[in-house]
Amino acid sequence: MKMKILVAIIGGIALAPVVAFCGSVTIEPGAGWTPIAGVTSIRAGSALDFSELCGTREIAGAHGRVVAKGPHFEFEKLPGVKQRFYGVNFCFTGNFMSADEAEELCTRLKRVGYNALRIHHYERDLCAGAADGTAIDPKRMAELDNLLSAAIRHGLYVTTDLYVSRRVPYRACGIDRDGIIEMKDYKDLALCHEGVFSNLVQFAKAFLGHVNAETGRRWADEPALAFLSLINEGNPGNHGLADARVNFGITTNAMDDAKFSAHLVACQRRFDRRMIDVLRQEIGYRGLITNLNGWRNVPEFQDLRQAYDYVDDHFYVDHPRFLEKPWRLPSQCRNENPIGYSNGGIEWKKPARREDRPFTISEWNFSGPGRYRGAGGIVFGAGAALQDMDGIWRFAWTHGHGTLLNDGRLGYFNASVDPLMLATERAILALYLRGDMPVDRSVVNPFAKSAHIRADKKSGTFVIKTDRTRGVFAEPPDGELTCVDLGVFVRGHSAAVWATSLDGRHLAKSRRILVTHVTDVQDAGTVYRAADRKVLERWGDLPHLMANGTAGITFPQGEFRKTTVYALAADGERRCEVPLLRLPSTYSFTADVARDPKSATYLYEIVRE
Repeated sequence: MKMKILVAIIGGIALAPVVAFCGSVTIEPGAGWTPIAGVTSIRAGSALDFSELCGTREIAGAHGRVVAKGPHFEFEKLPGVKQRFYGVNFCFTGNFMSADEAEELCTRLKRVGYNALRIHHYERDLCAGAADGTAIDPKRMAELDNLLSAAIRHGLYVTTDLYVSRRVPYRACGIDRDGIIEMKDYKDLALCHEGVFSNLVQFAKAFLGHVNAETGRRWADEPALAFLSLINEGNPGNHGLADARVNFGITTNAMDDAKFSAHLVACQRRFDRRMIDVLRQEIGYRGLITNLNGWRNVPEFQDLRQAYDYVDDHFYVDHPRFLEKPWRLPSQCRNENPIGYSNGGIEWKKPARREDRPFTISEWNFSGPGRYRGAGGIVFGAGAALQDMDGIWRFAWTHGHGTLLNDGRLGYFNASVDPLMLATERAILALYLRGDMPVDRSVVNPFAKSAHIRADKKSGTFVIKTDRTRGVFAEPPDGELTCVDLGVFVRGHSAAVWATSLDGRHLAKSRRILVTHVTDVQDAGTVYRAADRKVLERWGDLPHLMANGTAGITFPQGEFRKTTVYALAADGERRCEVPLLRLPSTYSFTADVARDPKSATYLYEIVRE
C-alpha cells in the first residue's frame, strides 16, 4: 500500500524558544525544551540492543585476520564475504581503564551495535614524562591492555595511529633546541629528519612489541588490531607550503612551489617505504597499513596510496572554527541545514578514494552543538552505504575518562554525553552496517536521482526509502512527499524521524519496529552570540534539553490484528503504552518530545502480532 510522508514546520524554520540578552541567546529550561537524560547503558534484549542486528557476534579474530581483497575487506577464513566496520574513537585518558571498566564499556559498545573502535590520542598519556617521548608507562599500558582484551571478547576490531600527539623533546631527536616539538611539526620532521624518524621507529617497536598479559600476544601479533595508520593527519603541506618549507629547510629561492610540492611527495614516498619496511620486516606486524588520512589531497598522493593496504580519510560537518585561540571559546560553525549544501553535508565521492583499495573514514561527525546533527544518521548512513565504504568511525565516544561511562555536559564531538548523537547511530547501523541501503556508486551526491533517497536542496528535506529502514529529515515549509509503508507529519521543530525493522523483515511485515524522532539537544545555560547560533560563547551544563516537537506516525495495518506502541527510556526500557488511532487500513500515533515533561520522549517500540 502506498502511503504519504507529509513534512511540515509551522511558520517555516522552527526554533525552540531561547532567552535573549543584548543580542545573545541563552538556552534555558522551560517552554520549548524538555530535560533529557544522557544514558549510554542499554538493557539487554531491549529494542535498543543492536548487538545481534547485523548477525551473530564472535570474538575478534575468530575468522582470522582482516585482509584486503580488491576494494573490500574480508576475514581470511571467510573468503568472498565482504566485511564492513563501524565504531567510535577514544581520546586521551578515555583510552585508559580498569578491567571492570573495560568490560562494562565494551558490553555497552556491543549493545549499541558497534563492531570496531579506534584508540586515538593515546600516546601522549602512554609516554607522559618520558625523557625521549618513547618510554611507555607500564601502568598506562596495562590499562590499554584492558581495553584491547575486552574489545577482543566482544568482537570489536581496533584501529590506531603510531603518531598523533605524543610529546617529544627536540633534543631527544638530536635537534639543538629546547622544548617540545609541536605536533604539526613532528609530522613534517618525521619525513625529513633522521632523528625524528628514529624516534617514531623506537616508539613503534616499544608499543607494538608489548605483550598483553591477558592474551599472551604482542600487539603486533593481535588479529583484533586489524588497522594501523602511520601518522594521523600527516599529509605534507597540511598547514600550507610556507609552514612546511620551514620544517623541510627549503626556501622559495631553492625551489618554487611546484618543485617543492614534488619534493614533499618524494619525501612522503621514502618515509612510507621505510616505515612500512620497519613494521613488516623488523617488528613483524601483519595487519593492514595506511597513511595520509587528512586533510590536504593532491592528485600525486593517489600514486603514493598504492603502497597502502587501504585508503583512509576524515570529514566533518560543523567542525568548530576558533575565533581567538585554538580550542578555546568563542567558536564558530556553519550551523545550517546540511541538505542545503552543494554535497548534502558529506563528500559522498571522496577525492582520496582509490577503486582498487578498501576505503575507510576513521574520523567523521556532524559536530555539536550544531542543531542539525540529528540529520547525521540518515544522511551519512545512506551515503556510506550507497558509496560502499568499508569502515567508518565516529569521532568520538569520549575525550576523557570521566565520561567514559558517565554523563556530562555536551561538547563538539563526544557521543557518550550526547543523546542526539547516540540516537542517530542506530540509523547508521541499520543503513550501513546491516546494509539496508543498497550500494549505488553512481550516486555521488544526495541530489542525484536514486530509487532509495530523495533530497530537496531548496526545502532542506531528505528522505530514505529502503525495505527495512525508512525515514525523513525535514525542515521545509508545508509540503508532501510520497513513500511506502510509513507516513510522517513533522510539526513544531525540524526533526529526523525514521523507522527500522528489528527482526530483519521488510518494514511492512516486521513484528518489531524501532521508531526514532529527534529534534535538537542543547545543554541548559548554553550561550550563543546571536539567534543564528553560529558563534558559541559559553557551554552549558546538565541537564541536557531536547527541543519540543511532534511527529504524526502512520503505518499500514496489514495482516496484523494487534499492535502496541511503547514509549522507551534512553536505555530501552518500556516506559508506557502510547495511544493509537486505528482506521480500517492504518494505525497512527503521535511522537511527542514533551509527552513526559520530566524526561524527553524520542524513542518508540512497535510490537505487532
